[in-house]
Amino acid sequence: MLAVEHLNVFYGLTEVLRDVSFTVPEGEIFALLGGNGSGKTTLINSLSGMLKPRKGSIKLAGEELIDRRSDQMVRAGMIQVPQGREVFASMTVKENLEMGAATRRGKAEIQSDMKDLFALFPRLLEKKDRMAGALSGGEQQQVAIARALMGRPRVLLMDEPSVGLSPMVVDGMIETIKLLNRERRLTILIVEQNVGVAAAVASWAYVLKDGEIAFSESAPKLIGNPQVLSSYLGR
Repeated sequence: MLAVEHLNVFYGLTEVLRDVSFTVPEGEIFALLGGNGSGKTTLINSLSGMLKPRKGSIKLAGEELIDRRSDQMVRAGMIQVPQGREVFASMTVKENLEMGAATRRGKAEIQSDMKDLFALFPRLLEKKDRMAGALSGGEQQQVAIARALMGRPRVLLMDEPSVGLSPMVVDGMIETIKLLNRERRLTILIVEQNVGVAAAVASWAYVLKDGEIAFSESAPKLIGNPQVLSSYLGR
């Protein structure tokens, strides 16, 4: 579903990503792990069209997207749940979800999708007319995920979804990710520092260090690999 080949991204004269290549098969959850400064956020923002790579290839189901703007990436089906949730704080929960469908047409389908998502996240239905900025961190994460799903993603990009959440809320988020993959066959790339979260949801993991793919392995096996945890993730 997603194929990234020889991606190079610069900030000015500084090369942040060097010759990054990886794939994510359709219907799978893959993880991209790395410590602070490894290039994870740069990579996911490149996939989202918010940064323009200097060279390389980003293909979604065989379609080249390397030169697309962020709104064009969304229309193609590459949609990000941003780090820190980044909800529209002064808008209601319902309005946030409507913003997620901004690139779509067909009011009836949009309303049907919103109804389905309120069934998936019943807390959001209870608070659909509340300002998103007044919700708890876990509820805001649900808003961010639901908003992304309103765009009907083919690949859901999740940037550090566990950051700032309590262990109980993270457990619930993990179950939500598994549910989306299992019932909707949604292809997901989760970018994380938390190896436990990656191991709980992903079948395979790529480890990014200093802007390069340094290692790849079955995600559940990473927890039992002290050399990888120490050498690449600083654990």
